[in-house]
Amino acid sequence: MRLQQLRYFLAVIDEGGFTRAAQHLGRTQQAVSKALGLLEQELGVRLLDRESGSPGPTLFGRELASFARRVLHDEAELKMRLSAVAMPNAGSVRIGASPTVSASLIAPAVATLAARHPALAVEVLDGVQAKLLQNLIDGLADVAVYIRTVNKANADARIVSEILTHEDYRIIAAPSHPLAQRPGSISTRELAAVSWLLGSDSGDVDAAWREAFESAGLAPPSARALTTSVEFARSLLLNGTHIMILPLGLVAAAIERRELVAIDAPQFAWQRPVVMSYRAEPAPAPAVLAAVHALQLAADPLLAPGCHSC
Repeated sequence: MRLQQLRYFLAVIDEGGFTRAAQHLGRTQQAVSKALGLLEQELGVRLLDRESGSPGPTLFGRELASFARRVLHDEAELKMRLSAVAMPNAGSVRIGASPTVSASLIAPAVATLAARHPALAVEVLDGVQAKLLQNLIDGLADVAVYIRTVNKANADARIVSEILTHEDYRIIAAPSHPLAQRPGSISTRELAAVSWLLGSDSGDVDAAWREAFESAGLAPPSARALTTSVEFARSLLLNGTHIMILPLGLVAAAIERRELVAIDAPQFAWQRPVVMSYRAEPAPAPAVLAAVHALQLAADPLLAPGCHSC
């Protein structure tokens, strides 16, 4: 069943016949008749009483007409909502973002908004998952983008979430670190014997870190540093004294400059979803819809208009 067939069917009823319906639709009478014949075959019921001078709906036709009007009305509303993505020439939107996604997603999304909606004000707020979600609930942010490290934090019915992409986690160290200089894969036992830096409030990442050691029959290293500061983590890692499991997007530039390296340790190679969240109610304003669309484009370039194989 296609929307076009529903439009043809309602036109025949509303215009009082195939000829008038065809004129109203700008189609031939044969095309309208054929489309409705195929629809009747697909549904397995007769929709129109063709014996009368002016075809009217059968019992099944009346059921379909009610359904078709709802569907076409909803289609029109959806198109109107989606068209709002291109509308905002003013207003503001507040985007909460974790440090990892700021460069890879938020920056290109803000650039897209600036190009398409130059009068739209954008404010970017930093934070981690728990803080960003609370800001949404409190109305301090309109959209939040973060790496999901705590699954249960998404259980709030006031928040709607969708996965934009995924981020790879690896063990990161300075090239001068002894494990970074050793060829081949690094064993869990070797990793248990060195100094670690961990992120505070890292949720499931910390749990997975512990589980990797425990599943190997080892106690997780007890002497380690904790931090919530990205800059401190980079500085300490550069000293070559500690290692840390981090999302690659957070240290991509440093790895490219060979200031840091990813250690070959398959048991600590993880992936986490990058999530975009927003409030379920009220319905998003046009500025928020535009921001969501820009973030989707940043996460998936295949969504860009005219991109079919890029």
